[in-house]
Amino acid sequence: MTVNVQPATEPAPQRHVVVDEPAEPAVVQPVKASPLSALSRLREIREQAVAKLYKDLKVPRWDEYGAEIWVRYGPLDVTHLNEATQRREKDKKRNPGWVLLANCDGLVKSCIGVYALVEGRKYSLRPGDADGEWTKFDDDLARALGIDATRAVEVVRALYLTDGDIISTIMTLGEWSNTQITEVDEEYLAK
Repeated sequence: MTVNVQPATEPAPQRHVVVDEPAEPAVVQPVKASPLSALSRLREIREQAVAKLYKDLKVPRWDEYGAEIWVRYGPLDVTHLNEATQRREKDKKRNPGWVLLANCDGLVKSCIGVYALVEGRKYSLRPGDADGEWTKFDDDLARALGIDATRAVEVVRALYLTDGDIISTIMTLGEWSNTQITEVDEEYLAK
């Protein structure tokens, strides 16, 4: 009997699939904003800041007579106020009320609009156009007040019934303007 002997062969390698152990959940690290990221948004940041830069101030004394009148002001323009003061001071011999008029100039420059508040709704004081655009210290407001004015400062003096009310308003506006400028600077620097 013949035995056919074949050389031994190695068994074929077995293929194993390695299954990974469940991975730890990935921890997402917050990406720190680049110091330049705020710069790319300067226009947007500025527009947001400017949109918030107004203050509505109630005109004193009118509510005692059944009218609630408000003026929306933007920040005082210090450069303009200084120029108005210098210009008015040159005329102080002829007009002893020059300081008050310079303050009126500041209110005129900062005025965004004048409106009446009735039952929580804002109305224009433009004659015949209560739902229209707000007046400023202009001819329309002069007509609504029943005065013949040729200058905006005359309209300011007619709307504010006393000189003290004008001074109080300019002081409030000046204080608010300074605070708002500081807050906007801080808000910007925080970003």
